[in-house]
Amino acid sequence: MNNPMKLNKVVLLFLLAYQVPLKANDTMATLAGGVIQYTRSPDISMDYEALTLSPKRVEIIYDFTNHSSHDVTSQVAFPLPLSPVTIGDTSRVYPVWDDLYHSYSYIHEVIESTKENAIQTPIPLRNRVLYPVFTDFSRTVNGEQYGYTVSVRAINNYGKDITNLLINNDIPLSSTYISGFMDESPLDKEPKLKAKLQNLGLLDKKGKPLWQLSIIYHWQQSFAAKTTTQVTHHYTPHTGEHWLEAKNPNTLADFHFVHRDEINGVPEKKQLSNYCLTEQNKKELFELYASKKNDKETTIIHRVEELRYILSSGANWRGPIKKFKMIIKPPANAILLGCFNAPLKVTQDNSYQVTLDNFTPTKDLDFLFVHRGNP
Repeated sequence: MNNPMKLNKVVLLFLLAYQVPLKANDTMATLAGGVIQYTRSPDISMDYEALTLSPKRVEIIYDFTNHSSHDVTSQVAFPLPLSPVTIGDTSRVYPVWDDLYHSYSYIHEVIESTKENAIQTPIPLRNRVLYPVFTDFSRTVNGEQYGYTVSVRAINNYGKDITNLLINNDIPLSSTYISGFMDESPLDKEPKLKAKLQNLGLLDKKGKPLWQLSIIYHWQQSFAAKTTTQVTHHYTPHTGEHWLEAKNPNTLADFHFVHRDEINGVPEKKQLSNYCLTEQNKKELFELYASKKNDKETTIIHRVEELRYILSSGANWRGPIKKFKMIIKPPANAILLGCFNAPLKVTQDNSYQVTLDNFTPTKDLDFLFVHRGNP
């Protein structure tokens, strides 16, 4: 594998020169030293938000009103949850969320293809940039599509921003690239890089990187005086992947989230009791995990997708959200688990819906989809 430190510099230059082509809740922000800082708006209110969530697509419609007598232009930021959802996902879930991983990998392919005696294969780098694997993020203002800028920061397991630490030490930001996915890790051939990461305390006992990526979309937005502006976003979210196992369960404590790629499964810290299960949820889970043919020794396992959304940043506008509507569309034959401020009503198409007036979000969203099919 090519030297990842050299690749890191190449990718950084590549990303700095890269403009996103036109193709979590919005919040006011400022840029200080290249770092996004969230601020509050005294002039602009969020009058309406319609949020539609599913593991395949997230859609948001906002109506903002500028109450001042002058136009307001400001940085607006849309942050995504940290990715991967859990640090353990770096080597076992395909990194569709990680554009840096793909940039490192693609540039590595280009470099390798130029070497003597290399097997010549077409490298559609331009197509891979124009049609990224991940978010397909899109935004419109009053029906017209606009571009945006992407900021990527590295956050360690204590919540501290270590981006500059990694850059100053020539360490690639992508933790997935460091750990390797279905491939040889750079650490296998770069003992100096591995030693550097260990000395900085950035690897766990198994040699896995201890940081995640914070991805933030941001742009300059103008709000005309005494006018309502409609803004929309849609993107493909990154969902966490878990496995939920139980053996003839009698209580919620009998359910365990495990890493399936480890021998006998390694328990995760995640607990069902943190997801506000309704009596209907409990009934469905116990039926799903009921032992078959009186075999009380068989452990039953089902796949779980986790979808997170940063909702709390919606509190940074003037006053509460005047009207908030949320629709959750679970995959077919999946059980929805999660907490919210108000009860979710089931609709005829098996979606879940809630509408609130004068809503001030204080927490972010975290939903689980337990698939009834085989893992």
